[in-house]
Amino acid sequence: DRDGTLYAGDAAGVRIQPGRYVMPPTPPPALAIELWQRTIDELDRRAPERLALIHFGVADDPSRHLADLRLELYDWAQFVLGGAGEEEFVAYVRAELDNAGEEVSGYDLAMPLWQSYRGLARWAEKQGDDLPPAV
Repeated sequence: DRDGTLYAGDAAGVRIQPGRYVMPPTPPPALAIELWQRTIDELDRRAPERLALIHFGVADDPSRHLADLRLELYDWAQFVLGGAGEEEFVAYVRAELDNAGEEVSGYDLAMPLWQSYRGLARWAEKQGDDLPPAV
């Protein structure tokens, strides 16, 4: 917008104000980590003054917010790609939220962690389809 606000929707992640934790919404059916990373790059390239987050207010620290989203998305993807199961993933994210001093139940309502896991698990499964057969 002319006032420097970028209306990014889900592409900018979930962050319950006034908290600082940025969660990538990753529910099924389709998730493309590489494309999303490019979208985050494009959002950052525009150098907004603030991000309008769908349902969750306005972030006045867009560079930090997008950097955290990028790192969290990569971290979650690698964790699930490495073989983490649903219970392990949910416990991991709950611990991250708790360590960040965030209200765990609020984030779990905003983006249910089991749904996030299932979207990532489906993505990870498709990554295996792209690998060449073992020799």
